[in-house]
Amino acid sequence: VNVVASLSHDTACAVAACPAESDRWAYISSGTWSLMGLELSEPIVTDACRELNFTNEIGYGGSIRLLKNIIGLWLVQECRRAWAAGGNEYSYADL
Repeated sequence: VNVVASLSHDTACAVAACPAESDRWAYISSGTWSLMGLELSEPIVTDACRELNFTNEIGYGGSIRLLKNIIGLWLVQECRRAWAAGGNEYSYADL
């Protein structure tokens, strides 16, 4: 039986497939959770990262994905709240 090891998570596979051409980009992957992060060459292990609930996960080619788990659709809800505060109400159907 041949065994093929993939990356550490399906999000790592999705990030590896991004056609980024520089190191100045971030990703948002939405599924059961939304994950927002950066692909880096080394982990960031600081008290601030830990206190803000960022994680370091293994990515493609030895890269590190610094990411934060976000409740699904939280970003959309926050955008709707900010737009409504500015007088612009948008339903999910509108979006």
